[in-house]
Amino acid sequence: MKLYLLNLVEGKTITVESIIESKIFHCDKCGEIVMKLIFAPGCLTAIDINNVAIAAKSLYEHDEHEVWIIGDSLNPADEDARHPSWKRKPQFAMSPENIRPSEFNKRIVKAEENHCS
Repeated sequence: MKLYLLNLVEGKTITVESIIESKIFHCDKCGEIVMKLIFAPGCLTAIDINNVAIAAKSLYEHDEHEVWIIGDSLNPADEDARHPSWKRKPQFAMSPENIRPSEFNKRIVKAEENHCS
């Protein structure tokens, strides 16, 4: 069974299969997961990302580590352009942040370093 999401703002349909790509980061010391990123291609707005988060909830609903839904680049011409990024776990953020990959990489490193400290 395929689940389809309809983006009412742009009128496009996104299948769950197109959003399942994710990246998991582990603690170097204990091997536990410290962060999961779920990528949402084609998503640029809070509505888009929230729709993806709802559709992909089964991928993270039981996770205790940080989980982020990451949308598309806001400026594809810029390699380090901001991406709308919405933290879903452990504490749900009220709205997405626009974060550069270089900034996000620092958050990942910090989460990995502080996990078993």
